[in-house]
Amino acid sequence: LGNEGYGLMVVMTSVVGWLQFSSLGIGTALQNPLTHAYTTGDEVQQEELFNTAIFALFAIAFVLLMAGAIAYPFVNWLDIFPPTSTRFVYEIPAAFLIVYLGFVSSVALSFVGPLYAARQELHLANVPVVVAGLLGLAGTVLAVRYDMGLVGVVAAGIGLNTVIQWSFAVWTLFLRGRPELPPQWKKCSRRAWAALSTRGFQFL
Repeated sequence: LGNEGYGLMVVMTSVVGWLQFSSLGIGTALQNPLTHAYTTGDEVQQEELFNTAIFALFAIAFVLLMAGAIAYPFVNWLDIFPPTSTRFVYEIPAAFLIVYLGFVSSVALSFVGPLYAARQELHLANVPVVVAGLLGLAGTVLAVRYDMGLVGVVAAGIGLNTVIQWSFAVWTLFLRGRPELPPQWKKCSRRAWAALSTRGFQFL
């Protein structure tokens, strides 16, 4: 990518990283109360906290996705990320789109880590990290070898990681054989939302 391409990639991920506040701290706020509910055997509270957090995070992610979809066509991305040469002019909008979708995905799935931490199963949570790292490395090598440019490098890193994280989340919720994990709207509660929003605001 050279200095310019690498700089563009770092700036894009940094700018999108500023939007982490949009998750309202819900994912981080989930861990301690869920751990307490799990260790005390309070299954009702576990289900309320878990389901409330999932639907809240999915709602936030949906709002971010819709806002991005509405704004994307009207933004001149070259004004926001001005290139110094013509090499990356046509790649900047697509690269930013991949970065943004990866960010929205991370917001939606920020319940996965706290879930595994609460259940003392962080060794399983490391599996997608290892897989995404290995595939990301292989993808980056291919992107460099075949000169896929800024879009190729971003897709190899953030794009592949997003796919792996979603695959792991689907396995966790629906394919692991745990009947308490598939999301159920009826198990959301105001009590759980009050606890999550209060603690989330503190983290925010």
